[in-house]
Amino acid sequence: MEYRLAEDGCAYLMGQIYSLRNALRTISNKIVPAEKSEIISILLKETKIYEEQLKVSNDEKFKDFAMGAIDENNRALETTI
Repeated sequence: MEYRLAEDGCAYLMGQIYSLRNALRTISNKIVPAEKSEIISILLKETKIYEEQLKVSNDEKFKDFAMGAIDENNRALETTI
């Protein structure tokens, strides 16, 4: 039962991570540069929250996968600033 709860939590986190990426793609070309920097800063802070939540996972394989997704999000965000 505990494993299933962890698995559900992992799936939820992955959904949130990819939602951030989709939000970035959607808004990236639709906002003015001054606002873009502020929004990207907020998204980077949100990613940090997900990183902290991920640290409690016991599944090392999932952690590696999710951290890769988070790192990819961070790179995408930083290149759009």
